[in-house]
Order: sequence, then C-alpha cells, then structure tokens
Amino acid sequence: MLIGSNEATSETHANRQWEIHTASIRSIQHPAEGLLSRFFGLALQSQGIAAAVKIKFSELRASEELRDEQVQQLKLQNAREAYDNGLISQDEQAQMALGREKADAASPRASAGTIPSDLAIAETR
Repeated sequence: MLIGSNEATSETHANRQWEIHTASIRSIQHPAEGLLSRFFGLALQSQGIAAAVKIKFSELRASEELRDEQVQQLKLQNAREAYDNGLISQDEQAQMALGREKADAASPRASAGTIPSDLAIAETR
C-alpha cells in the first residue's frame, strides 16, 4: 500500500516512502541479528569451540552509510575539540571518538592547525 504507484508523487515523497519501507525491514533485521548471533554461538559452544558470534546485516542504502560516516566525523571533531581545549586526555579522546579503551599514542601525531614536524623541517631547507 505504501509504495503503490502514484504518478503525482514527487521524488522527495518517494524517498520518504522508501525510508519508511526500509525502516520496517530494519525493525525485523535487528532482532534477527541478535537471535542468529546467539544461536550460532550456542552451536559453536556445543561443538567445543569458544567463540563470540556477531551477525550484522548491511544497510540497504548508501545514504545510511553516509549518515554513519557523518556521525563518525562529528564524533572525531568533538573529541578533538575537547582534547585541544584541555578538557579530556588522549585516552578519553579515543574513548569518546572511537569507543577504544586506550589511545595508541600518548599524544596526537599532529596538533590541530599545525604542520607535522617532518614537513616543517622540509619547508625550512
């Protein structure tokens, strides 16, 4: 009913209809991911294999991936801003931006707005 043919429907309206349709598919996929992960994990355990199974369905549209990347970029920017203003440590920045427990370096490789040291040396020659 929702995606019925309608010649008067604009592209924007059609996009909203598609988003509603894909949202209903995702509402089924998310519980299925959990169930399949659990069942496959139990199957492996019953055979003596200690493993964690995680099933994840791909997003249906590239726009979903774009939104994920935009959210990631905003998280990185916010974490960097907090670090640059001295509000959080490098490890807290890694946790805030990427969900990692610890940063892989004690300080950033290059400060925001500065030229990396190897490029600065090359420019002075």
